[in-house]
Amino acid sequence: MKFKLVFLSLAIFVVLMIGACVPYVLPYPPTYTPGPPPTQPPPTTTPPWVQPTPTPTQVVSIPKWTFMVYVDGDNNLEPNAVEDLNEMEMVGSTSSVNVVAQIDRIPGYDTSNGDWTGARRYYVTKDYDPYTINSTLIQDLGEVNMGNPQTLIDFVSWAVANYPAEHYALIIWNHGGGFRKNTRYPLTKDIAFDDTSNDAITMPDLSYALSRISSTLGKKIDLLGMDACLMGMIEVAYEIKDYANVMVSSEESEPLDGWPYSRILTSLTSSPTMSASTLGSQIVNNFVAFYQGTENVTLSAINLSQIDSLAYTVSQFASAVINDNLTNPNEYIYDANSAEYYNGDQDFIDLYDFASIVAYDSYVYDTNAKNLASSIMSGVQSAVIAKGATFDIAYNNGLSIYFPYNPPIDARYALTKFAQNTYWDEMLQHLGF
Repeated sequence: MKFKLVFLSLAIFVVLMIGACVPYVLPYPPTYTPGPPPTQPPPTTTPPWVQPTPTPTQVVSIPKWTFMVYVDGDNNLEPNAVEDLNEMEMVGSTSSVNVVAQIDRIPGYDTSNGDWTGARRYYVTKDYDPYTINSTLIQDLGEVNMGNPQTLIDFVSWAVANYPAEHYALIIWNHGGGFRKNTRYPLTKDIAFDDTSNDAITMPDLSYALSRISSTLGKKIDLLGMDACLMGMIEVAYEIKDYANVMVSSEESEPLDGWPYSRILTSLTSSPTMSASTLGSQIVNNFVAFYQGTENVTLSAINLSQIDSLAYTVSQFASAVINDNLTNPNEYIYDANSAEYYNGDQDFIDLYDFASIVAYDSYVYDTNAKNLASSIMSGVQSAVIAKGATFDIAYNNGLSIYFPYNPPIDARYALTKFAQNTYWDEMLQHLGF
């Protein structure tokens, strides 16, 4: 029995082994359906109008400067406006410096260049024709009011949006006025007189416009220049100190031809990495050299970061004069009348020269007032980056101040921030003005 069981087990094992060795045959042959042939990926060319995205190692460069000129020729200065735009074209824009201008004209003074009127915006390009404007006309605005601060804001906003740069210079080109009454423009210290609109940008207007412009830039304007008469005053500097770094302006009246733009732009385009302070110095030097021996001119570049300190010292001096019980008040008036004045109008006197006269006046007995006068002199020197004059150089020191030759004080003087925030106007009242 045991043998039979062993035999049966062996037989079963043999059968299983034989079955494992027989190949398995499919009941029908497999079919194969070929797929589509492989395709090549589409080309990765970039359309020419699409700029490639910079890689982290790429640096997108922009021009170093945008030089913006607000040319208000809507008055008797129209011929000079056209002439100065042609001067700018003698140099024009470069890869490092954008030169843009908005120029407004008026009928009756100049018939050149098609005798168009209204305002135009130009990207200034180089050419050697001193009489014909050949720059690229970007926009024809029609008639605009250049005496409206919004017009100035719109021009700078357009320039910044279309011609960005690392640094910005804004030049306001036109007549400048004083704190005296004027039968035609009875306003405060004004600039940009527009005859068609019978308007001008007042100091409060200018402060408003520059605050908006500074906000658009996200920083202060690097350089604000005023190619206009009589704008080199501490009152003007104080008005704009929060919105610009450097101010370039004249204590004296300017000749009709204004700034020598071909010389100034040659300096800038030759060295476009220059700072705002250096550009201010170059403008001063070129202006004074251009008129040397032919016109009585002054020009200065002011570091506006020093104006708060200087204004405080002037205010302290004014307070000392008010409280001076030792000196005859007329002595201060005499000293003011002896100081350098401008445009035949003794209401505008050189601040440093006046302080110097007081500091060394043996008839001023108040020591505090004399010491503060000396501090004013030091403060002016700290604020002035560069100054120049073709006459009485020792007495033209960069900033003038309002001190009326005859009473009363112009009521509009109270509109200035300087009068509102210092004791200067109170001192003038104390002295009888």
